[in-house]
Amino acid sequence: MPTGRQTDIAEARLRKDAGSGRPISPNMEPLWSLHYLRAVAALGVVLFHSLADTPWHFELGAAGIHLFFTISGFVIWTSTCRSPPSPKRFAMSRVRRIVPLYWVATLIAILSTFVMPGYFWQATTRPVNVLTSLLFVPHEAVSGGVFPVLYQGWTLQYEMYFYALFCICLLLPVKLRTSALCGWVVSAVAIGAILDPPGAVLQTYTNPVCLEFVAGVVAAQLLSRHGAATSPARWLALAFLGAVTFLSASAWESQLGWTANLLIPLGAAATIVGMAGLERSGAMFRSTWLRRAGEASYSTYLFQTLGFALVSAVLPHVPAVIRVILFVVSAQACGMAIAHYVEVPLLRLFRARPGQVGLEAQSVTANLPVQDNSIILR
Repeated sequence: MPTGRQTDIAEARLRKDAGSGRPISPNMEPLWSLHYLRAVAALGVVLFHSLADTPWHFELGAAGIHLFFTISGFVIWTSTCRSPPSPKRFAMSRVRRIVPLYWVATLIAILSTFVMPGYFWQATTRPVNVLTSLLFVPHEAVSGGVFPVLYQGWTLQYEMYFYALFCICLLLPVKLRTSALCGWVVSAVAIGAILDPPGAVLQTYTNPVCLEFVAGVVAAQLLSRHGAATSPARWLALAFLGAVTFLSASAWESQLGWTANLLIPLGAAATIVGMAGLERSGAMFRSTWLRRAGEASYSTYLFQTLGFALVSAVLPHVPAVIRVILFVVSAQACGMAIAHYVEVPLLRLFRARPGQVGLEAQSVTANLPVQDNSIILR
């Protein structure tokens, strides 16, 4: 684990180089590329929601969710493979990372029922819905479907399920962890496809999207073991073919049926490996804006509806095209502001004791800003 002085040096170097335009150094953990992918995924989801009530639709934007899920598997394995934490420390790191900001967003959704009734879809004050939402338990929503009080929080129900499985696998010998994790998820999805179990919990935990998490885990292992001597051109080709595969499968998901459930995680994983490999080869460009947008992607995703609400309240009567543009800009600005003024202070508030900072920084590398990520750049 680096000392405080080493961390300060790494942080200073990263800040100095952030806007230099130079390629990223090889032999570095993939970091910028993952933030770029998060930024694009978050933008796609925001566009998808922004266009929902217009004559135009952008169904492909929802594919950003598949990318997020696969990145989660990739990051969790990458950040724990060298120095596996105890199950308790891993669980606490994920709780600190996910829960506080999600609870803040959920509270806003609940309060919206008094200020803007009906604007936040699925928002309610029903105690059972509020409690199960705060605990990430899949349940039947007030307007139908399996959604928490904060509509977009449905993805976090899958995230926490994956974290729970990964936490349990940490109890096993290292050689058995990946096979146990993949075996459980694949078996559960297969059982779900055959039996179509009733109930929100079983429907969630047997959903084919769970395959995207294990695809990320497997992708991280493949990159670690076999990605040392591949040319940048091949990494770029892999990323491009992966993106075409998972976007095409997402666009024609209903027509492809179960084939799409396999092509989407495979394509997303190939995209991530290609981008991460490109970065490791030293051929990745640097964009401070894209990185910052990626760092703020969790806040943008959770609070995008707040950005939409601000536009609707201030400019209720504008042409649809202008409204969509304002929605996107407001959602991104809101996300970056929340990340800076709420998310990062909450992370610092709930950060572990000094001796645990190394693990905490590794396990939350998903969305932390430069100064918090620098600790893994050793």
